[in-house]
Amino acid sequence: MLNQAFDWCGGRKRRRTFFYFWRLYMKKERKRIPKRLLSFVLSIVLLFGLLPASVFAASDRTAPAEYTVAAYGGTIAYADREDTFHKTAPADSVLTIHFDESQFPGKTFDCWKSADGTEIPKKTFRLLVKRDTAFYPVFKDVTGNYGEWETFVQGKQCDDPSIQVRSDEKQGLKEYRFVRNGYHNNCRYERIDDKSHRKICLDCSYTETGSHWWDAGVVTTEATHLTDGVKTYTCASCGAKKYEIIEKSGQHTYPSSPKESDYIIDEPAVDGKPGKRHLKCTECGFEQEPSEYLVSSLPGTSGKVQHFTYERTSPYSSGSSLNQARVEEHYSSDHAYYYAVKKATCSYRFEFLWFDHGKHSPVYIKAGTRYGTADSNYYGIVTYADNREEFLKLINSSSLLSTYDNGRHSSMLTSEYSGSQYFEKLWNDEYTRSKLKKIKENVTRPGWKTPLTEYEYNNGSSRRPLLYIDENNVCVFQYVGPGDSMELKFNEELDEFPFSEPERDKITWYSYQVTDGTYEDESWDSLYFGMISEESNDESRTVRPYNAQQGKYFSHWEKYNFDTKKYEYCSDQESWTPSVSDVTKLRAVFKDYYYHIKVNGGYYQISTGWYKWSEPYTEGDVIYGKEIRLSSDSSLIPEGKETDQFIDQNGNKVESYTFTPTADGEYTMTYKEKEMYFSANARNGVVKKDGEAFSGGYFPIGTQITLTTESSDSAAYPYFIGWCQSEYGMNGEQFTILSTEDTYTTTVSDDYDTNRIIAVWSDSPTLPEIMNHNITVVNGFISNEESEYVSDIRVADGNYVRVMPDPTNALKVQSWVVTDTETGTEITRKEANDYGTYFEITSQADDKKGGKPGSGEMAYPANITITGETEVCTEHVWNEGIVTKEPNYVEEGEKTFTCTVCGTKKTEPIEKLDRYCVHACKNCGKCTLPETDKSCKSERCTCDTPQVPILINQNGVVNGTPNGVKLTVVEVEGDSGEAAPYFEYCLKAAEGYEIAHIYDISLTNPDGTEYTLADGEKATVTLKVGKENAQALLDGRMNIIHIAANGNEIYGVGYKPISVDVENGTVTFDVDSFSPFLLVRSPIEYYGKNALSALSNKEALLYAYDQIVRGVENSTETIRIYNGTNAITKEELHTVFDAYKRDHTEHFWLGSGYSINYNTDTVLEVMPEYTMSGATLVSAKAAFDKAVSEMLGGITSSMSEYEREKMLHDRLAAQVMYDGSAANAHDAYGALVDGKAVCEGYAKAFQYLLQKAGMQSFLITGSSTNPVSGTAEGHAWNVVRVAGEYYHVDTVWDDQGEHIFYAYFNKTTDAISEDHTIDTTAYALPTCKSEAADYFFVNGGRLPAFDVGAVANLLRNGNGTTRIYVTGDKSEFIAALTAHISEVAVELGYTGGFRYGYENLGREFILSVTPNGVTVSGSILCFGNEADSITAELVKDGETVTEHMAELTGVKNEEGKIELNYSFVGVAAGTYTLRVSKNHHVTREYAVTVGSEPVEQPVVLHLKGDLDGDGKVNMKDWNRVYAHINKTELLTEYALQCGDVNGDGTVNMKDWKRIYDHINKTELLW
Repeated sequence: MLNQAFDWCGGRKRRRTFFYFWRLYMKKERKRIPKRLLSFVLSIVLLFGLLPASVFAASDRTAPAEYTVAAYGGTIAYADREDTFHKTAPADSVLTIHFDESQFPGKTFDCWKSADGTEIPKKTFRLLVKRDTAFYPVFKDVTGNYGEWETFVQGKQCDDPSIQVRSDEKQGLKEYRFVRNGYHNNCRYERIDDKSHRKICLDCSYTETGSHWWDAGVVTTEATHLTDGVKTYTCASCGAKKYEIIEKSGQHTYPSSPKESDYIIDEPAVDGKPGKRHLKCTECGFEQEPSEYLVSSLPGTSGKVQHFTYERTSPYSSGSSLNQARVEEHYSSDHAYYYAVKKATCSYRFEFLWFDHGKHSPVYIKAGTRYGTADSNYYGIVTYADNREEFLKLINSSSLLSTYDNGRHSSMLTSEYSGSQYFEKLWNDEYTRSKLKKIKENVTRPGWKTPLTEYEYNNGSSRRPLLYIDENNVCVFQYVGPGDSMELKFNEELDEFPFSEPERDKITWYSYQVTDGTYEDESWDSLYFGMISEESNDESRTVRPYNAQQGKYFSHWEKYNFDTKKYEYCSDQESWTPSVSDVTKLRAVFKDYYYHIKVNGGYYQISTGWYKWSEPYTEGDVIYGKEIRLSSDSSLIPEGKETDQFIDQNGNKVESYTFTPTADGEYTMTYKEKEMYFSANARNGVVKKDGEAFSGGYFPIGTQITLTTESSDSAAYPYFIGWCQSEYGMNGEQFTILSTEDTYTTTVSDDYDTNRIIAVWSDSPTLPEIMNHNITVVNGFISNEESEYVSDIRVADGNYVRVMPDPTNALKVQSWVVTDTETGTEITRKEANDYGTYFEITSQADDKKGGKPGSGEMAYPANITITGETEVCTEHVWNEGIVTKEPNYVEEGEKTFTCTVCGTKKTEPIEKLDRYCVHACKNCGKCTLPETDKSCKSERCTCDTPQVPILINQNGVVNGTPNGVKLTVVEVEGDSGEAAPYFEYCLKAAEGYEIAHIYDISLTNPDGTEYTLADGEKATVTLKVGKENAQALLDGRMNIIHIAANGNEIYGVGYKPISVDVENGTVTFDVDSFSPFLLVRSPIEYYGKNALSALSNKEALLYAYDQIVRGVENSTETIRIYNGTNAITKEELHTVFDAYKRDHTEHFWLGSGYSINYNTDTVLEVMPEYTMSGATLVSAKAAFDKAVSEMLGGITSSMSEYEREKMLHDRLAAQVMYDGSAANAHDAYGALVDGKAVCEGYAKAFQYLLQKAGMQSFLITGSSTNPVSGTAEGHAWNVVRVAGEYYHVDTVWDDQGEHIFYAYFNKTTDAISEDHTIDTTAYALPTCKSEAADYFFVNGGRLPAFDVGAVANLLRNGNGTTRIYVTGDKSEFIAALTAHISEVAVELGYTGGFRYGYENLGREFILSVTPNGVTVSGSILCFGNEADSITAELVKDGETVTEHMAELTGVKNEEGKIELNYSFVGVAAGTYTLRVSKNHHVTREYAVTVGSEPVEQPVVLHLKGDLDGDGKVNMKDWNRVYAHINKTELLTEYALQCGDVNGDGTVNMKDWKRIYDHINKTELLW
């Protein structure tokens, strides 16, 4: 409403008037108010004048990131940075504006003037950017001849002011002014959350957040005693819904009208004696306490048909409408029932017949002359009964048949006694049982053989019936009063039921029940019941809805479904003819009307409660019965007009603007000529009309008034100047003399505001001049009310100014000191604050009364300086610094640090990069390029004869860089530049790799200077490397090393991605910087080859080894291994071939055998056997390479060798299945491509993957005892080098299907030898002694024997599951595990029972122990410091001891949020409180109900003061606290706790101030 009030007041102009009134009031009342109180009142008024609009109306309106700033005739530059100004500047930027005199020759500068009228007396000043603005110079003695106003800057939003400009082209002058645009009249709404929605202007970018206008709510889910219900509220503006929990009742739910089948019998009622029974809660199954019940039964033999009658007498005459005399006749059997009734007052007789056929057994009716004669055998179907009990309820109830036969005789069907169960019903209801009083026993009754018991029934009336009950609990006689009784007569027993069931296909009459509708031209308010025949015409069967109630309309028809017991949609036709071949129950459904309302020249609001109204609408729908009120929109009032009245669409006057619509309506506000009034309150005098004096009042324009000084206190001023018209503006209060007479009579012809006529007195006989004050602010900015924030300003006497600190100054301003600019004399000082410090600028300070302008509390000279005294920085606190100059290979860089206290800066050098020029001279190492080549910044060579390296330029290709940037690729031939420093530099960077090629890649601009990729910018480079090298890159045998500034980066298989085109011999990759790139061969070490070098005749052995490797790689059929020098024997060849096969497991196409050609003892040639060749081999190699690449995906050079090994171990176990029947089971192809292998295939695949990952491995053969079957068999596994030590790894035994074990991962030779036997070789095998990389040394879990505490700790750390490696006796461990597992559960706190199980492989056990109960888990979202732990605890209701608690930490993501998970296992059923806390956060509690299923409860923690949970404490939170304090939108639940930042249990101004201080960083909350 405050925002609306502001609009009504006319916006900017009216808000300025507030200060005008305030000045006048303060001048008049200053003497009456104590200074301390005055200071307090002023501070409060000013504070609220400064509050942002969001305090009064929650708004999403965000200021544009950039504002337009113009200075005609001047220059604009950033004051706090070196950026060049271009038309716009970010909000809160500081600009320096300087007057350019050269543009205005011959003119004398007076001041700058802004579009809002602010005057700046200096040629150069600083501006704090807060909005779009423009400045122009004003010259002395120059008057402009301006053209029309034109738009210069259009307001970005509907209500933003625009800036207009007009020009005097001849004199070269311009002027700017602000013009208000309008309002947000075309808006839509969208839901934000349960508390607010967003109003979005469709004509601009304006949005505003407001609270929902909720309706009264509808219960959409009823509460039960087990589950909460839901009440749904709908917002009248945006249609959003919110849901309110209706707490569960806590009361059990039992069937409201229980059937016999609903009861559980505890003690059966037999022989007329009471039994006991109870009901079960339909929600939870709780069984209530048993209660007594009776069963009434007529005397007779089982299996017989009982025939009895009831006769009712009446004290009224037979002609009376009250006569209830009747006779009922019953024939009852277990499977059929006949019921007939005849009323004494008419001849109608109704007969009902029912035969039990299970569900939907028809109830036949035979009735009176309306549907045939009473004697006819004609029957119709009236309804259905599923069982005998339901039929008895029908004839004992009026709910279905009360209006039968158009109500003419239906009352005769209503009988609470029918069916002989009357007393049973009274007794079995605890309430009516309490009304029964036994009078006496053994009472006899004529016609009844057994003795009876007499009861009195207190039914609440004066006539209390006497009931006579037989031994079978049947009421055989009831006496109400004289002539009013009921008697049962038992007639006979029959062997057979005397009635036959009507034939269904001959039935033509059916029940026809219509609710809220008509048929056969008969209408009933709610229910119509009768019979319709198939012979009836369509018109008689056509149903029509009843006339709708006011405000409602017919929607559709619904038909009753006897299966679901619910009504279902059937037709939306008003006149509708349903089929007649079945029982029909129809009801008409009506819905509320909505009326369309449109308001022109205003808006309407909808009532949302007692004196509560929705937000305004100009057009929309209003539900019937809702009250609305009309209001005019002041922004739409035409100039010179005022509101008159609302008229409707027919031109009729709307008498009341608050009403309930009953039809669509369009309402238009009309206007009339505005009556101008004079607000007469003659300051320092009295106003009179027709001789009568007034202290003040409103008089129409044209009224003759007289102003007199007769009551003026003029003693302090000797001269009366006269009656003056007073006007306030940027230059203070200005006076125009109207009359110099003491008494002034005039006819008012102008529209003056309050106090605009004043009796002026002075010390001199002439009107004093208004003093202007030139003010300069140091360390801050100054504003006159709502003017621009500038460093210098000119204001007239009597103005208020506000001084704000310079936001670019890191030191906080503590106080403002005002001095005389001319003398430097201190005048006053005030304490600084964040929202601005106010000064009233006046030239005199006295307490004299009268009309002399400028009297104030402090006297200021014409020129003053206001200086902000800042705090002193005693110890610099440096920030992390930013790189202000990047280093290169020639020059150092620079990093700049800023003091966070005072803003002082310092710089530190960054060492230049360690790189040599690719063109370096072999002699001196300096660049050999000419000085004119700018592509290299290195120092130039000055040698007499430069030794230039051999460089080869190739055409490189680069994508992703700006146009004009060129790629230069310079290749350095290694054999020509080995002596050059550049080559040595690359050799060192290669870290032992074999360098094949060196490429120096760089980017240059068109002018030859180096181009550097920006942060986040990448380039895609394609190099020509040749087909052979391309294939090697694809195979992983070669890599590319980038010698980057931050370390080497490796590209290739298992490292950074590359794309290889073998056919064209190219490789493509992405880079973010350019420097040397090396094409290198992978440094794979082969153990077998190294072992051969230790043997005698090593030259021949190694020569043969290399020849075999090269030959098999090329599928050479005959490999020559003797060249006339390196002789090798047959035995030596076997050794070489064995070492080769163990080293090169990637040669999957090599068969198991080979033949040799030898002469004496010297082998000349080897002929290997191959399993694949030709196109088959080519295809297989491609598939193999792809599989290898996929297995290596994700492995990086940053991973340790252990991490790479374990990842490949696990991946191999997950992918490969042990299968001895597979075609390629014995080689790496079978494992990696087919996914099927035996131990040899596992080991070969594992070895090659390790080699590709940069690790050494060697194939080991021998035998082992199968850990599953216990049998010895041939076997193969690996020895792997990890961090310089060798270990045994058996991947096949570790792969046990569902589980991956580590029983054989990185074992010593002693450990593996327990169940493995190693084949001997002619060369030394690796020695495995270290346990450093053993899985159970790295991850823990080694135990010599079972230990309760140790096992419990392992389980605790593994959340209930752990791996244990038993170094002692396994059988003893298993026995102890079985015997003591319950002690482990107790140690873990599993007091409510537990489950456990284990699997083992060799010495490894995977043990799992979990408690009975369920898991309670979820996510936690919080903020703040990563190092601060989060405490989560689960406390059972009613207990003080915490059973489940966890201390957790999380990692902050890019959005500044910390996300983690918690989990409590084995939580028993019950209700708990989940409490989660963290430093600087507000502890949060959740109610958790644990049953038989796992519970997931997400948790969101807010920082103290962060009400909306966005991780920040900002103005949005401040506004919400303010709204709560003012009770415009109350905080609830967790938001209320977050707002209580000082922890005193309430949210008040203290919290509001603390949050404000935190936002302004004057006093942080945390």
